[in-house]
This record gives sequence, structure tokens and C-alpha cells, in this order.
Amino acid sequence: MKKQPHPAHSSLAPRSPGNRAGNRARSGFTLLEVMMVVVILGILIGIGITGINPKKNTDKAKAAVTEATISTISQQVVLYEMENNKYPASLETLKSEGVMNIIKPDGWGKPLDYNPSTGEVWANGPDGKISSKDL
Repeated sequence: MKKQPHPAHSSLAPRSPGNRAGNRARSGFTLLEVMMVVVILGILIGIGITGINPKKNTDKAKAAVTEATISTISQQVVLYEMENNKYPASLETLKSEGVMNIIKPDGWGKPLDYNPSTGEVWANGPDGKISSKDL
């Protein structure tokens, strides 16, 4: 004859109302588990917000465009000076004499500045005023 397990040791045995641990079914999460998820999500969101700043990235892109434009125009000014033994009177001179087809503005849409006595080309930055934070 097969031996039956004692009903108190069986997982199918009914639990007595006085046994609190037996009455509580495990459904849901503990406070510790919820807090860990909140902490992890907070860390991930913090990393995402600091890494993705559209204003900062847009300004960096505009600054890079400005630097490239200044470099290109400065090279053309030097070539003009080498051929004519003088700097062009203005950036428009480069355009009118066919050295360049167009003179692009800086990354913020403002015209570049030019010193005809030194051949230096520069931009004043997003606010139109040169400052140390534009460098």
C-alpha cells in the first residue's frame, strides 16, 4: 500500500485561518523591489537627460559650421593676397572677382566680419557680440 503524505506537510493541504504566512499569496512586488526599479530608472533618465541636450548640440553644430566657413574663406583670402599682393578690400571682392561663388554667413545666419588690413575673418557668435565664451 502506498503511503500518503501527512496533510500538514502537503502543499495542497488547506491552511488554517490562524496561519498568516499561509493565507498571504505572493502577488505583486515588495517595497524593496519597487524602490530598486525607481532608482535604476532615475539613473537611466539622468544619464539620458545630460547626454541629450538639443540646444547644446545645436550650438555645437552651428559653431562647427562657422569654423569651417571661416577656414574656407580665410584660405581664399590668403590665395587672393598671394596672387594680388594685397588683401581683398572686402569679402564681397572675393565674390565679385570670381574667387568664391558665395560668401556664407556664420552658423547663426549673421554675416562674418573681415579686417582688410590683416585679412582676418571672424564671427561674433550667437549673440552678435564677441566674448570669451564664443572662443
